[in-house]
Amino acid sequence: MTWWNRSARISSFDATSHTCQEGAAPKRGSLAEAQDPELDQVTKVLVDKLERAWDESRELDTAKKLRDLYTEQKEIQKLMCLFQSQPALLDDDYASTVEEGTARCLAQEFSETHNKPAALSCLTSNLATFSLTLGKRCQAMTELAQACEYYRLAHKFDPDEAVVKPNACLCEVLLELQRTDHFVDKEELREVLALASRWQIMVQLWPLIGGPPHDALRSWQTQRISLLAEEAKRSKESSAADIFLYLSQRQDAEGSKQMAFESAKQAYTLGASSAQEDLARLALEVGRVKDATDTILKSKFDEEAQSAIQACMSMMMAYSDQARGRPGRPEPSPQPEEPSPASWSDKAHGKRAGQLREQHPGYVPTICSPAVNPLCEFPMTDFFKKPWKFLQKEEYTVLDLKKKIEKRLSEAGTLPPILGSASELRPPLADAERIGRLFERHQRQSCLHLHYTLDKLPHGGTRLELFAV
Repeated sequence: MTWWNRSARISSFDATSHTCQEGAAPKRGSLAEAQDPELDQVTKVLVDKLERAWDESRELDTAKKLRDLYTEQKEIQKLMCLFQSQPALLDDDYASTVEEGTARCLAQEFSETHNKPAALSCLTSNLATFSLTLGKRCQAMTELAQACEYYRLAHKFDPDEAVVKPNACLCEVLLELQRTDHFVDKEELREVLALASRWQIMVQLWPLIGGPPHDALRSWQTQRISLLAEEAKRSKESSAADIFLYLSQRQDAEGSKQMAFESAKQAYTLGASSAQEDLARLALEVGRVKDATDTILKSKFDEEAQSAIQACMSMMMAYSDQARGRPGRPEPSPQPEEPSPASWSDKAHGKRAGQLREQHPGYVPTICSPAVNPLCEFPMTDFFKKPWKFLQKEEYTVLDLKKKIEKRLSEAGTLPPILGSASELRPPLADAERIGRLFERHQRQSCLHLHYTLDKLPHGGTRLELFAV
């Protein structure tokens, strides 16, 4: 490019013809500083001539001269249109030399236009690179706050970091501001550190940028919380227990019971005593009672005491599984007028169940009986003694059947505790399990036989579980 000075520009134009030398372009800043009315007229003529030349030729060299003139005159809207028609003009050289005030005006205009994807579709990668270069320029001049703005804009144009890597630069600047006691948005710093996978630094700074996990990590995905918890555990930070506890609650809410149990176990092991209730509840739901028991005992007793307690628990569980009444209590005599669930279904209704399967393909005759708690003094009324019959679609789930049973139980008024210990002996059926699959595995005389338990929860309410007979 041919650069020209003030005297050359004035001498190149005739006062009557107002013509200019072909191919000339001003230095950035020179025209903006001039206040000569004659020079303003010369500039206007030069801009008009270059605009006509650009419309006719579409040559890159002409576009660069026009870009520099628009920049001198701070013609932001014209620059926007020019960049959209020729994205290559928004290059590193321009970003490195453009005056800061003009750069900020352009950045603001680009940011506002970002909500109109069609207007900037061809410029996205160029804008990301342009913003990143401006950010590095400000960072080199220790203008860190402005550098952050440019890096944020670069990330806005390239959120997946397919073209540039603004997040790493923003992370570096925010950490520097944090070290020098400048104000830093804690939520933004946590987000930037997570995107950069700087887990170790985040754990180190957690007392300064963190807080209660249910507040600080509410918007995070479970996988990201898991990575933070593991790093906090490796670093032996005190925050690890609370983070694992919050992770367990999130996994539990998402239905990942096994993972929630493991996280609750980690939280309790690391010192979160409030995790004990969740650990016990999840252990019953996933059939990990012994695992949870060992974890709780190890934190309270020595090995000898643990062994004695576990032996006693094993005897109690075996007794609950085998006993039919309290020790010394005579076995209850059979009641012929009220047959057991097995005889009631197998003998009296086995044939009828087969007929139902033939008459209603795709449906499963299902018989649900309450499991009897041998330690329960509560009298079992006729409402609970007789098994309940359902005709379930094969695609229905255990959860669908639970809802039907809960509806019938709600009609009983006072509810007895029905075999709360059963769920400690074997895992219950998963809510997502389909009735058709259960029928294939557990059918007997064309029926699906299930037991249900009703446990009273420590914090109130009840929990219904189903078990295959």
